[in-house]
Amino acid sequence: MSALSDMVQVSPSHAIILGDDIACDGFYDSCKVRIQTHAHDDHLKGFNSSKKTQEIFLTKETRALMSVRKEFYGVGMVCSNIHEIEPGEKFIFMDQKIELLHSNHILGGVQVCVELLNGTRVGYSSDFDWPLDEIIQVDALVIDSTGGHPNKVLEYTQGEAEAALIEITKEAILHGPVDIYGSQRGIVQRAMQVLSPMLPPDTFFICNEQLEKENNVYRKYGYTIRPTVDIATPEGREIIRDRGRYIRFRGKSDKKSIGGDRKTKITLSPFPNPTENPVTVWSSTWPERSYTVGLYDHADFNGTIEYVRNTGAEYVLTDSKGEHAFELASEIRARLNIDSKHSPHKESIEWGK
Repeated sequence: MSALSDMVQVSPSHAIILGDDIACDGFYDSCKVRIQTHAHDDHLKGFNSSKKTQEIFLTKETRALMSVRKEFYGVGMVCSNIHEIEPGEKFIFMDQKIELLHSNHILGGVQVCVELLNGTRVGYSSDFDWPLDEIIQVDALVIDSTGGHPNKVLEYTQGEAEAALIEITKEAILHGPVDIYGSQRGIVQRAMQVLSPMLPPDTFFICNEQLEKENNVYRKYGYTIRPTVDIATPEGREIIRDRGRYIRFRGKSDKKSIGGDRKTKITLSPFPNPTENPVTVWSSTWPERSYTVGLYDHADFNGTIEYVRNTGAEYVLTDSKGEHAFELASEIRARLNIDSKHSPHKESIEWGK
């Protein structure tokens, strides 16, 4: 039997390789299969190359989120090599047993477990939050190292962060328009769902056409987001012109903030605030008040260590795409007595490598 360290790899182009045939979140030309764990940009590299040459497995939510983006045109159409898999469903491909489990990250996000032909179980955490209802059980693991440094310990709960967002927004909307911006896909919809039931009915939610397409996917799969108005329509322009009570939501597709005075700008950060307070106050005075709210959706260091412990892994490869791969591998060895290494930092732009 090959060593466990030979059964999981991270390619120079940052595809996660499980066994000989399966790549996750990247294109690797010698792999016959690609598993797409979620729809964040840094995990979608080489997808269109995979679409031409590989069998692709993903959740229906991930496929829906990708299908509303022009760079992945055709993903939502019937394709013989794109297969939707329900989390918790085990399936067999090329005599290898594959299982996807929820990762508690973006809508549709999953962990991956593959049982190889020799019976060894290998897996990839992908981006994940902690705690989780179900955790993959593996012999060898590739783990996200975003929360891999011992000083990355969250000092507040996500419930406290969401409560702070509600408090700031409810007070701000009484004085003028509110501009809410999130650079990571999914974080704006999370804010919309949190705020939808908490604000007066006459508070309009405004966004651009692309964000509304994404909103509709979230609504389809269970998010309770109130109706939104397209900023480019006559109704949207009228709301802004008449200075009605409104919130302008912006994502990666819309970087131009609202103008005027007496406005409040809230930036939704996918990174943890380094204090016990989830809010950073940049300016509390007019003409523009400015805040950042840390809506962190990755496991912190303690959660990452607990995740590794609960997978049962005997070998762990930390993904160097995260900046703390070296530290995390060291801490796993010291705290859990598990063989662990960080993936190479060497990068390649060679096609399919």
